[in-house]
Amino acid sequence: MEEDYYRFYNSYNYLFVMASRIYLGVHFPTDVLAGFSFGAATVLLSLIYHLALPKFSQWLRSKDY
Repeated sequence: MEEDYYRFYNSYNYLFVMASRIYLGVHFPTDVLAGFSFGAATVLLSLIYHLALPKFSQWLRSKDY
């Protein structure tokens, strides 16, 4: 049960950090959205890479050069 709490907290912690940066005037909203977009794109590319790499390496081994 305690793990679920931490999982929930960690998964939504970035929203609180984004909101606090804007509220405190440390960053402009566009800066925060750009950082979020860059982070989301990095995670997406990493997932694609790690999911596709085994299939791609298997495909390369099956080719006769």
